[in-house]
Amino acid sequence: MKRKQRLHPVFGLLALLLILGALLPSCQSDRENPGDALMATVNLSEYCIVRPESTSQDCLAAVAELRSALIGIGVTPEVSDDWYREGEYDPTAREILIGNTNRAESADLLSQIIGEGYAISFTEHKVVIAATRDGFLSDAVAYFVEHLLQGSATPTVQLNAPVFSDPYRLLTLAANGKTDYTIIRQTNSSDYTIDLGMQLRESIREYSGAAPSVDLDTFTDATDPQACEILLGHTNRPESAAALEGVPPDGYVVACSGNRIILNAWSLAGIGQAVEAFLDILERNQSGGEISIPAFASEQGSIRPDFENLPEPALTLSSAYRGLNDTLTAVYTGAVASDFEAYLGRLKDAGFSEYQTNRIGNNLFAVYTQENRAVSVSYFPWDGSLRVTSETAAALPAASYTETEAITASTLGQLSLDDEAGNFGMGYIFTLEDGSFFIIDGGGSAGEDETVLYNYLRAHNKRADGQIVIAGWLFTHEHYDHVTNYLDFTVRYAGMVTLEAVYWNFADPCEFEGIGSYYSAMLSSFAKYSDVSVYKVHAGQRFWVRNAEVEILYTHETLHPYVLTDMNDTSTVFRVNIAGQRILFLADVSTVAARDSGVKVIYGLYGSELKSDILQVAHHGWNGGSVEIYNAVLPEIALWPVEQSRWDTVTGYPTSKVILQLQEQGIIRFLYVAKDGEVTIELE
Repeated sequence: MKRKQRLHPVFGLLALLLILGALLPSCQSDRENPGDALMATVNLSEYCIVRPESTSQDCLAAVAELRSALIGIGVTPEVSDDWYREGEYDPTAREILIGNTNRAESADLLSQIIGEGYAISFTEHKVVIAATRDGFLSDAVAYFVEHLLQGSATPTVQLNAPVFSDPYRLLTLAANGKTDYTIIRQTNSSDYTIDLGMQLRESIREYSGAAPSVDLDTFTDATDPQACEILLGHTNRPESAAALEGVPPDGYVVACSGNRIILNAWSLAGIGQAVEAFLDILERNQSGGEISIPAFASEQGSIRPDFENLPEPALTLSSAYRGLNDTLTAVYTGAVASDFEAYLGRLKDAGFSEYQTNRIGNNLFAVYTQENRAVSVSYFPWDGSLRVTSETAAALPAASYTETEAITASTLGQLSLDDEAGNFGMGYIFTLEDGSFFIIDGGGSAGEDETVLYNYLRAHNKRADGQIVIAGWLFTHEHYDHVTNYLDFTVRYAGMVTLEAVYWNFADPCEFEGIGSYYSAMLSSFAKYSDVSVYKVHAGQRFWVRNAEVEILYTHETLHPYVLTDMNDTSTVFRVNIAGQRILFLADVSTVAARDSGVKVIYGLYGSELKSDILQVAHHGWNGGSVEIYNAVLPEIALWPVEQSRWDTVTGYPTSKVILQLQEQGIIRFLYVAKDGEVTIELE
């Protein structure tokens, strides 16, 4: 793992004291310096760097840090190990010794260090940097650079008597097959956090033979100031929150406070990075069955380095959420509508340009761009949040309608999948005014339903040239019954159709077990279509696919900070406005008791704004949607993607009964169920 910023408890202060040759009294030894108290002027351009022949990654990192600093002042030293043929060693060679080399000067300085720490010294021909642990060498180099090299215009520096660090306090995590430490995690932790806790436990067991227990923060004493604990994520311990002070939304941190070790970040993905950094610390500080780390062991890094360049709202950061690739959403609380407008002003001042704004009910949305970077901003009154999503986006979906020659009426088809073969799922096809198609999902892959899909396109193709053009294909989420028919279709028919654009937004695998099952296969499959554009969609975006205006209402990012406990809540929920009709696609969002789900967020955001003419029944009827959502939509037409073998089961759910009651009441005038066969609806 590439180590990020290493923090020393006093180096933040030391960075202010960049006086050439200055040595802080706190770093001076209070004992008599060995040997003569000399002052020497050293021309570092005459020196090479020498390290042990067999050494650690920590030592190599310290060598690299020193060499980089020397290059910064015009010196490019050679680096070699300490091996030499017997009788050929030249004691007058000018060398900077780093680590436990075989030179007598290294051993001599190391023997003078009391406790744990580092020292810097010199002899007539050597500059010596030694430490009781290689993990301390970077601290020693940092001191050397900050106090002897920083600001120097020449490679000549003055060295005083030896410098000894204050003794390092160590936290012993395990020794003699025993540990006093407990791993503490949040009571409502995600599965990913639970897995991280077990990974920590097993790593400590591997190094020491001792396995700390993993407990919930509410089951243990949070007030014990002497407790030996590894705090994983957002626990109820005050140290967990304190460690994040000053950490940006993309950041993670490893820190120590008393006997507690804190691994935290604003995002779940960041907590994973904090654990990775801590495991690196463990590996560097374990030997012979004992694990002891410096009490100030600390690392800080970023999962999205460019996110920190965004302007920050004048609000309280509450959490962050990472999507796939480099997408990161920061959530700020306590917002009102004026904060949304103020932040857009900050983006403009930072050189971003407005791409699109939107309003749905009282919810405000905007997309701003700068070169290949897109920032989506949203304000949600229902929870008082301002959300800022940053990502790399070479292009964005078409924000305005481009007139095309209308050769046919627009229609919407619902596929009927091969129930006898065990296939099921959801597939919809819009025929657009110019004869091209807009497909939603496609269904599962049992049987040969990819041919059913292809035959539908061929039968409804009105283009004079006979070419099948798929203007867009939107995937709601990566469950088998929504994406695998597409994969089979691509294998068999990619060369017989034109696919212009893909729209999707899948979640990161760390959010829920099973995510990522089809993502890689789908991503590679896009290459089978020439010049296809791939767009990631976010809540509030509006875009056009020919004469179909698509408005995204919800993605998995919108659920945050609620914990994702059902992969169906990664569904993209959207509305298609076409030919005077408003068509709501709920995909698989569903109601599950005793949890905060996507349907709660969707209804909380939009309420009566969900009113639509046509509705896709959510989750095939399996607790699909919610009673509140269906009573807000009150559609004239309902499309139900369910097969005959599942019909009797799904109709027993309360949400399904609402749909059937609305039909009985005459509010839903037409109910089309996929079990009854393929259907195509004229939209004009």
